[in-house]
Amino acid sequence: MKSSSKRDPLLPKKEGIFIRAAISSSLALLFLFVLFAEAALSSPLISQIEIQGNKHIKSREIENAIHGKIGEPLSEQMIRDDMQAIYDMGYFYSVQVLKEEGEAGLTLIFRIVENPRIRQIELEGPEKEEEDRVKKLLTLRQGQILNFKRVKKTRSRILHYYQRKGFFSSKVQISQISSKEGECNILIAIEKGERVKIVEVMISGNSHLSTEKILPILKVKRGQYFDEKKLSEGTKRVIDRYQRRGYYFATFKEPRFEFFERRGKRVKIILEIQEGKRIFVSKVNVKGNEYLSSSEILATLRPRKGEIFIPEFLEEGIERVEAKYGKAGYLYLDMDRDLEFYREEGQVAISLLIREGPQVRVGKVSIEGNERSKERVFTHSLLVKEGEVFDVEKVRESWRRIYNLGFFEKVSIHPFPTSSRKIMDLLVEVEEGERTGSFLIGAGYSQN
Repeated sequence: MKSSSKRDPLLPKKEGIFIRAAISSSLALLFLFVLFAEAALSSPLISQIEIQGNKHIKSREIENAIHGKIGEPLSEQMIRDDMQAIYDMGYFYSVQVLKEEGEAGLTLIFRIVENPRIRQIELEGPEKEEEDRVKKLLTLRQGQILNFKRVKKTRSRILHYYQRKGFFSSKVQISQISSKEGECNILIAIEKGERVKIVEVMISGNSHLSTEKILPILKVKRGQYFDEKKLSEGTKRVIDRYQRRGYYFATFKEPRFEFFERRGKRVKIILEIQEGKRIFVSKVNVKGNEYLSSSEILATLRPRKGEIFIPEFLEEGIERVEAKYGKAGYLYLDMDRDLEFYREEGQVAISLLIREGPQVRVGKVSIEGNERSKERVFTHSLLVKEGEVFDVEKVRESWRRIYNLGFFEKVSIHPFPTSSRKIMDLLVEVEEGERTGSFLIGAGYSQN
């Protein structure tokens, strides 16, 4: 890069004037427009809006950004708001507003100058192993019109990336380097600064779990370099532990940090947890079931009435119910769960709405890919027969047995719908050779 190039920090420089044009004897005289109180009383109506000077940004985009519309009265506040709205788009460094009055009425003209097109983007400062990651954070692109909003967003994303790695004193400067007319180069200079070490992790608001129990789960401790990702993962583990003990609404407030110098950059992390009340199941309702009785479903589900509500247990219980339906051929099963919480009472009511769909039977069973192997090889391995109830467990076990024969590099079992929702064909695909396999069906299979 040539040292003679002019480098300017990228800050939006507003440059705007409002001009009134008077039409007299076909001669247009342009004056600086100043809205006096008397002029505000007249409030002329806008008959036309024109956009001038834009080369790359479409006029329609600019018109959509401004508030003034044809047929509305002109006002000083509206002009200010519209100029600000155009600047806020981020693509322009100069906006002029002109008013042209004629027989057709008042024409409002927005005369703008676009930012240059980005010719090249250069990085200065990041380590070689960081460059690819930093490039993915950029919202600026070569060939695009320079946008100040994207400059701000790019800077924020890069700073956040380094701060998450513990470089809280990092600096990012994005500069525009003059290039040929209508184009510019962008230089992104990064100073990482010194990495911050943790001197203390303070936890408050906890009563169910002691600080001594939380810190090993958090895995963020004194002497480590600060890493926001590690802290976020740690707080999620702590919340998961709380939820597994019935504190469904447990949450951390936004972390606070105290920075100071003590033989280098240091940080104290302050975490406050809101445990909330422990949640118990007040009731469990089941609707829509016919094949399985409500008592059988309730006996399969956990948690039950009066027990601590643990989301993971509920999902496991629902999977067990789905497995029972899958074994009976209900492939179109749909189960909706509704949780109604009463936070003050520490209770939750669980409702399950079941749509069983038709019971499915096995249609045609086809085998493809067995060029050297005879079909009798599959006789004892395939546990499902045509006309039988489509038992998902039997299909899964069939896949396992065929795979374990050792003859095939790949084994796949595909279900195929037929003209009847009550019949499902099966296709067994194999590739002879070394073994790999995939089982492409499970309880809860659905076909729209």
